[in-house]
Amino acid sequence: MQDIFLGALTGAIFWGLGIEAVATRFGALYQSLLTIAFQTAACIPAYFVRRRVFYKQKNAGFFSCSSYLLASTAAASPLVLLDSVLFGTIVYWCTGFARDDHGAHFFIVLAHLTLLAWAMMSFFKLTTFLSPDLTSAAAVSGIVTFFLLLFSGFIISIKDVPPFYVWVMYLNPLFYAFQGLAVNEFIAEKYSPLLPSGKSLGETVLDQKGLFTDARWAWWGLFVNLGITLLYLTLTQLAMMRLEWLEPVNSADTTPEEAITQGSFAMRELGASRRQLNMAKAEEEGEGDIEGEGDGSDGDSTWASESIRSWSVG
Repeated sequence: MQDIFLGALTGAIFWGLGIEAVATRFGALYQSLLTIAFQTAACIPAYFVRRRVFYKQKNAGFFSCSSYLLASTAAASPLVLLDSVLFGTIVYWCTGFARDDHGAHFFIVLAHLTLLAWAMMSFFKLTTFLSPDLTSAAAVSGIVTFFLLLFSGFIISIKDVPPFYVWVMYLNPLFYAFQGLAVNEFIAEKYSPLLPSGKSLGETVLDQKGLFTDARWAWWGLFVNLGITLLYLTLTQLAMMRLEWLEPVNSADTTPEEAITQGSFAMRELGASRRQLNMAKAEEEGEGDIEGEGDGSDGDSTWASESIRSWSVG
């Protein structure tokens, strides 16, 4: 329902864009990417809950880090695909994106949305295993997200990016997704009329925005984001193998249910230790009683022998 609502809302905002609304069309592409990309950020608290379970099971030898990472990623992939398909389908047909080439543009849009969601999910999972707690992960994710948005190619053109920050853009999955969607849109047939400059309308628009004009970037962006996703997953596995954060029971990130559960475990351990202490004390007291009884019997025998001697003397 969330994907349908967000898709309908975004589609209503950018409803029926004309060919002359170039800037608004870029905004529609960018808004679609943001919605899909940062839906996965809501999974960070769930990742921390699963991380506690993962540490226990890993230390118990249930599975390896690679097996857990592969299984968790595969289990989340159908949901990522469903989110992208539901949201992307509604937005695509409401805004009036390119529809020629036998529907190829539509499926390329869905592919870019899916791979971007997968890349961002891997990034937030990496942040989970690199951060000691939820508060730190939220702070780090917010700072990194700011740079990802700033250097995505929409707010600042690649021509205007300072040389020192160019590497952020080339490592940014949002940039490649935006680049791929923009090329996929503006290489369509309706943007093919030539201008006096000798370039087509689509090439001129992409060039003014500072984006690549090669039509192959509609596909290359997919492969680059796939590589970035695999890089994030590799770094996540290394973090899972090398790092293990200690998490106190009274942590601010602990939910009330988890605190009750952990508290009950602590009370059980305390009760067990007290029972063991009481049993040890009882054993010590039992040994003392046995020794006392032994001393009493010796005293009685001594008293009896002295009485007999006194009688015999008398």
